[in-house]
Amino acid sequence: MDTTKAGQYTITYEVVDRRGYVITKTINVTVEYYREDFNKDRVIDELDLGILSQHYNKKNKDIDFDATYDLNDDGIIDIYDQVILSKLM
Repeated sequence: MDTTKAGQYTITYEVVDRRGYVITKTINVTVEYYREDFNKDRVIDELDLGILSQHYNKKNKDIDFDATYDLNDDGIIDIYDQVILSKLM
């Protein structure tokens, strides 16, 4: 399982005791990225802030607006979104 990649994983493991009894267990694991981890490196840092800054001042009526970067969902990518991201660093 590669926990650096988001996705659903199924893990099956088996335990055998000294008498030869076997127990098999299967679990499902979900690996997710934080919404604010724009470059998906599992760290919220200055690199993510740089990516956010590339979308600064875009409004939801703009053709190149991407709601991914509108962290407070107010229809504009602005200082308030940068503050949200900065608090997570």
